[in-house]
Amino acid sequence: MPRDKLSEQQQNILLHLIRKTIFAESHGHDGRKGYAPGWGVTWQVGRCSRSECASISRALRRLEARGLIVRQNDVSRGSRRTTCVKFTDVGRGFAERLADEEWGADWRKRLTNGKE
Repeated sequence: MPRDKLSEQQQNILLHLIRKTIFAESHGHDGRKGYAPGWGVTWQVGRCSRSECASISRALRRLEARGLIVRQNDVSRGSRRTTCVKFTDVGRGFAERLADEEWGADWRKRLTNGKE
């Protein structure tokens, strides 16, 4: 999928997700740091204005429709609405290529302190 087919917001979401995913995987996070093992990155609704939350939700829905991510609501985290987001294989590859373009080829090494 060409990069120009995604909005800037969708690209930023993918970059955020790949950064959190790679960091959590390399540091063994167990869900307390915004990562749900086996289910990817937790995305809490409520840390933004209503219009921002709606916009992010629509962007996530579009990324899911394109086959780049899968979402699942996580109601086990108390009263806050939390969505767990994980990459599909295609989505992860796309996000990694996008990160290479944005941050340079060694971004993963910098993020993981060399723990690849």
